[in-house]
Amino acid sequence: FGSASSGKDEASNAQVKGVYLHGGVGCGKTWCMDLFYDSLPSGEKQKVHFHAFMLSIHKQLHDAKYKQKLEGDAVFDFVVDSTLEKGKILCFDEFQVVDIADAMILKRLFTRLFAQGTVIVATSNRPPKDLYKGGLQRDLFLPFIALLEQTCNVVSMWDSDTDYRLVQISRSAKGAAKVYFNTSEDPNAKT
Repeated sequence: FGSASSGKDEASNAQVKGVYLHGGVGCGKTWCMDLFYDSLPSGEKQKVHFHAFMLSIHKQLHDAKYKQKLEGDAVFDFVVDSTLEKGKILCFDEFQVVDIADAMILKRLFTRLFAQGTVIVATSNRPPKDLYKGGLQRDLFLPFIALLEQTCNVVSMWDSDTDYRLVQISRSAKGAAKVYFNTSEDPNAKT
């Protein structure tokens, strides 16, 4: 994951870069993200399907405007504060943008999230440049893509020819040994 400069002043002000993993179905994007997520202490992290996250954001925006009676920047500040109560490391599975309502708020929302020190780890079947491709008023969405590329290390997994979901099915059907992930530091440990 990202790193900050070694200079003391720069390091204290530098935003740790997140990771945006993109590639084909079954290439291991979610598995990689889950390994990272599971390695973090609880309370600092949250993992959510991106579509569910955006539904929650729209509900919070509605509540901020109509229940809390907030206006202007206070609406987004309320939503960001509420979102970050659950953790500043946000892991998104299936990051995609197909809705104009989502597309028009993402830069404003994520700019505030990043200003609060949020780190994003996301999986997607599309590179950032293809998000909201062909969408209405996409030119207004392009600054979000630039923000995402600036704050995340973009990692392509398109070179993987293996669909790991099918490997397990194939091996199980043939009676071959199942594949396990050993989390022990002792490579000979039986878990």
